[in-house]
Amino acid sequence: MDQPRISVIIPVYNTAKYLAACLDSALNQSLQEAEFLCINDGSTDGSPEILAKYAQKDSRLRVLTKENEGLSVARNLGIAEARGEYLCFLDSDDLIQPGALQAMYEAASPEQLDLLVFDFDLLHDGGPEIGGGRPDAWRRKRHHDGLKSGEAMYVEMLREGDYRCMAWGQCLRRAFLQETGHRFVPGMVHEDELFTLNALLLAQKVRHLHRSLYVYRLRQGSIMNSPYSFAKLSSRIKILLDEAKLALSPELSQDTRECIAAVAQDLLQNTLKIYAGWLPGRKS
Repeated sequence: MDQPRISVIIPVYNTAKYLAACLDSALNQSLQEAEFLCINDGSTDGSPEILAKYAQKDSRLRVLTKENEGLSVARNLGIAEARGEYLCFLDSDDLIQPGALQAMYEAASPEQLDLLVFDFDLLHDGGPEIGGGRPDAWRRKRHHDGLKSGEAMYVEMLREGDYRCMAWGQCLRRAFLQETGHRFVPGMVHEDELFTLNALLLAQKVRHLHRSLYVYRLRQGSIMNSPYSFAKLSSRIKILLDEAKLALSPELSQDTRECIAAVAQDLLQNTLKIYAGWLPGRKS
Protein backbone atom coordinates (compact mmCIF):
# COMPACT_ATOMS: atom_id res chain seq x y z
CA MET A 1 0.00 0.00 0.00
CA ASP A 2 1.18 3.53 -0.77
CA GLN A 3 1.08 6.09 2.02
CA PRO A 4 -2.11 5.48 4.02
CA ARG A 5 -4.53 8.34 4.20
CA ILE A 6 -5.13 7.74 7.91
CA SER A 7 -3.26 5.85 10.61
CA VAL A 8 -5.46 4.58 13.45
CA ILE A 9 -3.51 4.17 16.70
CA ILE A 10 -5.05 1.57 19.03
CA PRO A 11 -3.38 1.04 22.42
CA VAL A 12 -4.37 -2.33 23.90
CA TYR A 13 -4.16 -3.37 27.53
CA ASN A 14 -6.30 -6.25 28.86
CA THR A 15 -9.43 -5.48 26.87
CA ALA A 16 -10.05 -8.93 25.39
CA LYS A 17 -13.77 -8.69 26.14
CA TYR A 18 -14.18 -5.68 23.85
CA LEU A 19 -11.26 -5.93 21.43
CA ALA A 20 -12.89 -7.88 18.58
CA ALA A 21 -15.78 -5.41 18.36
CA CYS A 22 -13.31 -2.52 18.38
CA LEU A 23 -11.19 -4.00 15.59
CA ASP A 24 -14.25 -4.92 13.51
CA SER A 25 -15.48 -1.32 13.68
CA ALA A 26 -12.06 -0.14 12.45
CA LEU A 27 -11.30 -2.68 9.75
CA ASN A 28 -14.78 -2.52 8.22
CA GLN A 29 -14.51 1.18 7.42
CA SER A 30 -15.37 2.36 3.91
CA LEU A 31 -11.97 4.10 3.64
CA GLN A 32 -9.61 1.30 2.67
CA GLU A 33 -6.38 3.35 2.45
CA ALA A 34 -5.73 3.15 6.18
CA GLU A 35 -3.36 1.42 8.55
CA PHE A 36 -4.14 0.20 12.04
CA LEU A 37 -1.34 0.26 14.62
CA CYS A 38 -2.23 -1.88 17.62
CA ILE A 39 0.12 -1.27 20.54
CA ASN A 40 -0.02 -4.26 22.88
CA ASP A 41 0.98 -2.55 26.12
CA GLY A 42 1.94 -5.69 28.05
CA SER A 43 -1.51 -7.32 28.11
CA THR A 44 -1.86 -10.40 30.30
CA ASP A 45 -5.31 -11.55 29.17
CA GLY A 46 -6.36 -12.92 25.76
CA SER A 47 -5.74 -9.65 23.90
CA PRO A 48 -2.44 -10.74 22.22
CA GLU A 49 -4.11 -13.81 20.70
CA ILE A 50 -6.98 -11.71 19.34
CA LEU A 51 -4.53 -9.24 17.83
CA ALA A 52 -2.53 -12.02 16.18
CA LYS A 53 -5.70 -13.49 14.68
CA TYR A 54 -6.79 -10.18 13.18
CA ALA A 55 -3.28 -9.39 11.91
CA GLN A 56 -3.30 -12.65 9.95
CA LYS A 57 -6.61 -11.73 8.33
CA ASP A 58 -5.82 -8.13 7.39
CA SER A 59 -2.35 -6.92 6.37
CA ARG A 60 -3.28 -3.32 7.17
CA LEU A 61 -3.18 -4.18 10.88
CA ARG A 62 0.22 -4.11 12.58
CA VAL A 63 0.86 -5.29 16.13
CA LEU A 64 3.61 -3.68 18.20
CA THR A 65 4.29 -5.40 21.52
CA LYS A 66 5.95 -3.66 24.46
CA GLU A 67 6.08 -3.82 28.24
CA ASN A 68 3.34 -2.05 30.13
CA GLU A 69 4.17 1.65 30.41
CA GLY A 70 0.76 3.27 30.12
CA LEU A 71 -1.45 4.92 27.54
CA SER A 72 0.75 7.94 26.82
CA VAL A 73 3.82 5.88 25.94
CA ALA A 74 1.73 3.51 23.81
CA ARG A 75 0.17 6.39 21.87
CA ASN A 76 3.57 8.05 21.40
CA LEU A 77 4.92 4.82 19.93
CA GLY A 78 1.98 4.74 17.56
CA ILE A 79 2.69 8.31 16.46
CA ALA A 80 6.35 7.43 15.85
CA GLU A 81 5.42 4.36 13.77
CA ALA A 82 2.52 5.91 11.83
CA ARG A 83 2.86 6.49 8.08
CA GLY A 84 -0.51 8.05 7.32
CA GLU A 85 -1.16 11.57 6.12
CA TYR A 86 -3.47 11.93 9.12
CA LEU A 87 -3.81 9.97 12.33
CA CYS A 88 -6.44 9.39 14.97
CA PHE A 89 -6.74 7.45 18.21
CA LEU A 90 -9.04 4.58 19.08
CA ASP A 91 -9.18 3.05 22.56
CA SER A 92 -9.46 -0.73 22.42
CA ASP A 93 -12.74 -0.90 24.35
CA ASP A 94 -14.42 1.71 22.14
CA LEU A 95 -15.80 1.81 18.58
CA ILE A 96 -15.66 4.11 15.58
CA GLN A 97 -18.83 4.83 13.65
CA PRO A 98 -19.36 3.44 10.12
CA GLY A 99 -17.82 5.81 7.57
CA ALA A 100 -15.87 7.70 10.24
CA LEU A 101 -12.43 7.53 8.61
CA GLN A 102 -13.80 8.65 5.24
CA ALA A 103 -15.55 11.58 6.92
CA MET A 104 -12.36 12.57 8.79
CA TYR A 105 -10.22 12.50 5.69
CA GLU A 106 -12.70 14.35 3.47
CA ALA A 107 -13.07 17.08 6.09
CA ALA A 108 -9.35 17.47 6.87
CA SER A 109 -7.39 16.88 3.68
CA PRO A 110 -8.67 19.55 1.23
CA GLU A 111 -7.31 22.39 3.39
CA GLN A 112 -4.54 20.34 5.03
CA LEU A 113 -5.97 21.02 8.47
CA ASP A 114 -3.63 20.66 11.39
CA LEU A 115 -6.46 19.34 13.51
CA LEU A 116 -10.09 18.31 13.01
CA VAL A 117 -12.37 17.96 16.03
CA PHE A 118 -15.55 15.88 15.82
CA ASP A 119 -18.31 14.63 18.08
CA PHE A 120 -19.00 11.26 19.68
CA ASP A 121 -21.66 9.15 21.34
CA LEU A 122 -21.71 7.29 24.65
CA LEU A 123 -22.31 3.58 25.07
CA HIS A 124 -23.41 2.76 28.62
CA ASP A 125 -21.96 -0.61 29.61
CA GLY A 126 -22.19 -0.86 33.36
CA GLY A 127 -20.48 2.47 33.95
CA PRO A 128 -21.97 5.68 35.38
CA GLU A 129 -25.16 6.86 33.72
CA ILE A 130 -24.54 10.25 32.15
CA GLY A 131 -27.21 12.48 30.67
CA GLY A 132 -30.01 10.10 31.54
CA GLY A 133 -28.34 7.41 29.46
CA ARG A 134 -28.64 9.35 26.20
CA PRO A 135 -25.91 8.45 23.67
CA ASP A 136 -25.60 12.09 22.54
CA ALA A 137 -25.26 13.54 26.05
CA TRP A 138 -21.73 14.83 25.41
CA ARG A 139 -22.18 15.99 21.83
CA ARG A 140 -21.49 19.65 21.17
CA LYS A 141 -24.54 21.87 21.09
CA ARG A 142 -23.87 23.31 17.65
CA HIS A 143 -21.58 23.32 14.66
CA HIS A 144 -18.63 25.65 15.24
CA ASP A 145 -18.34 26.68 11.62
CA GLY A 146 -15.40 28.11 9.75
CA LEU A 147 -11.65 27.66 9.50
CA LYS A 148 -10.06 28.87 12.73
CA SER A 149 -6.81 28.86 14.60
CA GLY A 150 -6.67 26.37 17.44
CA GLU A 151 -6.66 29.20 19.97
CA ALA A 152 -9.83 30.69 18.51
CA MET A 153 -11.56 27.30 18.43
CA TYR A 154 -10.56 26.60 22.03
CA VAL A 155 -11.88 29.93 23.32
CA GLU A 156 -15.12 29.68 21.36
CA MET A 157 -15.89 26.12 22.41
CA LEU A 158 -14.86 26.61 26.04
CA ARG A 159 -17.02 29.69 26.52
CA GLU A 160 -20.02 27.88 25.05
CA GLY A 161 -19.51 24.74 27.11
CA ASP A 162 -18.58 22.73 24.03
CA TYR A 163 -14.91 22.02 24.71
CA ARG A 164 -13.99 18.33 24.89
CA CYS A 165 -10.42 17.25 25.67
CA MET A 166 -10.58 13.58 24.60
CA ALA A 167 -7.67 12.70 22.31
CA TRP A 168 -9.82 10.24 20.39
CA GLY A 169 -12.20 13.07 19.48
CA GLN A 170 -9.81 14.55 16.92
CA CYS A 171 -7.89 13.77 13.76
CA LEU A 172 -4.42 15.29 13.38
CA ARG A 173 -2.11 15.88 10.44
CA ARG A 174 0.94 13.72 11.05
CA ALA A 175 3.33 16.34 9.64
CA PHE A 176 1.91 18.84 12.15
CA LEU A 177 2.94 16.53 15.00
CA GLN A 178 6.34 15.97 13.41
CA GLU A 179 6.97 19.68 12.92
CA THR A 180 5.91 20.67 16.44
CA GLY A 181 7.23 17.58 18.23
CA HIS A 182 3.99 17.49 20.20
CA ARG A 183 3.44 14.25 22.16
CA PHE A 184 1.66 12.83 25.18
CA VAL A 185 3.31 13.28 28.58
CA PRO A 186 4.41 9.82 29.81
CA GLY A 187 3.19 8.60 33.19
CA MET A 188 0.08 10.75 33.35
CA VAL A 189 -3.43 9.46 34.02
CA HIS A 190 -5.35 12.42 32.58
CA GLU A 191 -3.00 12.68 29.60
CA ASP A 192 -5.67 13.95 27.19
CA GLU A 193 -6.07 17.21 29.11
CA LEU A 194 -2.65 18.61 28.25
CA PHE A 195 -2.31 16.88 24.88
CA THR A 196 -5.46 18.38 23.40
CA LEU A 197 -5.02 21.82 24.94
CA ASN A 198 -1.45 22.16 23.67
CA ALA A 199 -2.32 20.68 20.27
CA LEU A 200 -4.96 23.38 19.82
CA LEU A 201 -2.61 26.13 20.98
CA LEU A 202 -0.07 24.98 18.37
CA ALA A 203 -2.52 24.43 15.50
CA GLN A 204 -3.06 27.12 12.88
CA LYS A 205 -5.81 25.46 10.83
CA VAL A 206 -8.67 23.81 12.71
CA ARG A 207 -12.23 22.89 11.84
CA HIS A 208 -15.12 21.25 13.69
CA LEU A 209 -17.17 18.46 12.13
CA HIS A 210 -20.55 18.40 13.88
CA ARG A 211 -21.03 14.67 13.44
CA SER A 212 -20.59 11.70 15.76
CA LEU A 213 -17.66 9.61 14.49
CA TYR A 214 -16.77 7.76 17.68
CA VAL A 215 -18.48 5.66 20.37
CA TYR A 216 -17.03 5.90 23.88
CA ARG A 217 -17.86 2.93 26.10
CA LEU A 218 -18.66 3.89 29.69
CA ARG A 219 -17.82 0.80 31.73
CA GLN A 220 -16.79 -0.17 35.20
CA GLY A 221 -13.06 -0.74 35.58
CA SER A 222 -11.96 1.71 32.89
CA ILE A 223 -9.26 4.26 33.67
CA MET A 224 -11.78 7.08 33.72
CA ASN A 225 -14.04 5.28 36.22
CA SER A 226 -11.34 3.72 38.40
CA PRO A 227 -10.92 4.75 42.06
CA TYR A 228 -8.98 7.85 42.95
CA SER A 229 -5.28 7.41 43.58
CA PHE A 230 -2.03 9.26 44.12
CA ALA A 231 -1.31 8.75 40.41
CA LYS A 232 -4.50 10.59 39.48
CA LEU A 233 -3.83 13.30 42.04
CA SER A 234 -0.26 13.86 40.81
CA SER A 235 -1.56 14.10 37.24
CA ARG A 236 -4.06 16.74 38.27
CA ILE A 237 -1.28 18.72 39.94
CA LYS A 238 0.84 18.46 36.78
CA ILE A 239 -2.07 19.77 34.72
CA LEU A 240 -2.65 22.64 37.14
CA LEU A 241 1.00 23.72 37.03
CA ASP A 242 1.13 23.59 33.23
CA GLU A 243 -2.16 25.47 32.90
CA ALA A 244 -0.93 28.13 35.32
CA LYS A 245 2.19 28.58 33.20
CA LEU A 246 0.12 28.89 30.03
CA ALA A 247 -2.23 31.37 31.69
CA LEU A 248 0.77 33.65 32.21
CA SER A 249 2.23 33.18 28.73
CA PRO A 250 2.57 36.47 26.78
CA GLU A 251 2.51 34.46 23.54
CA LEU A 252 -1.18 33.69 23.99
CA SER A 253 -4.09 36.08 23.56
CA GLN A 254 -5.79 37.60 26.59
CA ASP A 255 -8.96 35.63 25.84
CA THR A 256 -7.01 32.38 25.72
CA ARG A 257 -5.18 33.10 28.96
CA GLU A 258 -8.45 33.95 30.72
CA CYS A 259 -10.05 30.71 29.53
CA ILE A 260 -7.10 28.60 30.64
CA ALA A 261 -7.03 30.35 34.03
CA ALA A 262 -10.75 29.66 34.50
CA VAL A 263 -10.28 25.98 33.67
CA ALA A 264 -7.35 25.74 36.09
CA GLN A 265 -9.38 27.36 38.85
CA ASP A 266 -12.25 24.90 38.30
CA LEU A 267 -9.82 21.98 38.32
CA LEU A 268 -8.22 23.18 41.57
CA GLN A 269 -11.58 23.56 43.31
CA ASN A 270 -12.76 20.18 42.03
CA THR A 271 -9.53 18.49 43.13
CA LEU A 272 -9.72 19.96 46.63
CA LYS A 273 -13.34 18.88 46.93
CA ILE A 274 -12.76 15.32 45.72
CA TYR A 275 -9.54 14.57 47.53
CA ALA A 276 -10.16 16.37 50.84
CA GLY A 277 -11.82 13.32 52.36
CA TRP A 278 -9.65 10.78 50.55
CA LEU A 279 -6.12 11.80 51.46
CA PRO A 280 -4.85 9.62 54.33
CA GLY A 281 -4.77 11.46 57.66
CA ARG A 282 -6.75 14.43 56.39
CA LYS A 283 -10.25 15.25 57.63
CA SER A 284 -12.85 16.54 55.18
